[in-house]
Amino acid sequence: MKRELEFLRECKTFYIATTDGDQPRVLPTGAVFEYEGKLSSFKEKDEILSLY
Repeated sequence: MKRELEFLRECKTFYIATTDGDQPRVLPTGAVFEYEGKLSSFKEKDEILSLY
């Protein structure tokens, strides 16, 4: 996972695709970190989104 984390940090900005019900959502982000052994980012103010 260390390799993936370094790659995303080098990209600086990347996009996360999710759904909200039946509607697609694509969010730009640059914040990525390891949380509980998984790649994670912030979805909203205090909500952590697992990427892996």
